[in-house]
Amino acid sequence: MNVSQLVYCLLELRPAETLSNVTLPLNLCLALDHSGSMGGSKIESLRDATMLVIDMLQPQDYISVILFNNKTEVAFPSQQVGDQARRNDLKERISRLRSGGGTNMAPAMEAGLIELRKQMPVGVGAHPAGGGVNRLVLLTDGITEKEKKCLEQTDNAARLGIPITALGIGNDWNDKLMQEIGQRSGGEADYIASPDRIRTHFAHTVQQMQAVALQHASLRVRPALGIDVRS
Repeated sequence: MNVSQLVYCLLELRPAETLSNVTLPLNLCLALDHSGSMGGSKIESLRDATMLVIDMLQPQDYISVILFNNKTEVAFPSQQVGDQARRNDLKERISRLRSGGGTNMAPAMEAGLIELRKQMPVGVGAHPAGGGVNRLVLLTDGITEKEKKCLEQTDNAARLGIPITALGIGNDWNDKLMQEIGQRSGGEADYIASPDRIRTHFAHTVQQMQAVALQHASLRVRPALGIDVRS
């Protein structure tokens, strides 16, 4: 007697050994709040954490930094980290970062996506794993103007395949907004309890990106006759 049966399968995919030591090029943008409320230990820790990121990246990786308060400034446009002289130059610019002004995040998100898109073809066609790892890191400690505009930029990031790591520090930021930004973009959101933890969160983000060996993988299943595959 023919009786249909339902069988559950769990497939675990592991990259081939040829990819085990692969490091994809990174395409990273930091969008950093430097409003008046970011003064004191916050801005000091932010400078330190940003310099750490620059030191952690490989020469072939791309980085850009957007600064925002009530205005948006491209501190430096997307560029390869390069040699030690280039790193020192980037860190020297970050050392001049000061706090002041209000908080308007949406234009900074838009500027960050523009910088990331400049390098979106990085590695495509030339790299065995098929492209670089893109990420926008957003850090704020306050309530932003024009939240709806922030979500519009979040949706733009999702369409481009750019995850956003949304980080809130202190007690006055909008956790619901940051959670939605992280989720809708395919990224994540997190709470930074104290300024000295900014460094840890930034380092973790870079390490996550560096751990990616393969992107946009697909699995093709050819079932035997009489077998249907359900998702």
